[in-house]
Amino acid sequence: MVALNADLPSSRTYPTIRPTIRITMPTPTKIKKFYQSARWKKARWQKIHQVHGLCEECGNAGWEVHHIEPLTLANVDKPEIALGLDNLQLLCTKCHNSKRSEEKEIRSGLMFDSAGNLVKKE
Repeated sequence: MVALNADLPSSRTYPTIRPTIRITMPTPTKIKKFYQSARWKKARWQKIHQVHGLCEECGNAGWEVHHIEPLTLANVDKPEIALGLDNLQLLCTKCHNSKRSEEKEIRSGLMFDSAGNLVKKE
């Protein structure tokens, strides 16, 4: 089990830094539910708090909590991958898009384009 900081807000709702960007390609329901869970919101808030809201790559304001080892259906139930602060990195949108474009194929037939958008692999 991942230890969560007791000094963070105790309510089940955590501040949203900015609106979520909707991806046009379908995301598996199990992963959608994970990202809507109180456990994810708390871990996300902890990461933002841990690095004082700054992008860990360039030092600008960070918005995106990135999984270093990508989240998949096979590992979404593993707390050390899905929620572990050591597997999370706070990034600004520019750095996050750059990281995501390095990931060649996300799921069979899908990949990220140079702008970080999920697209069908050609």
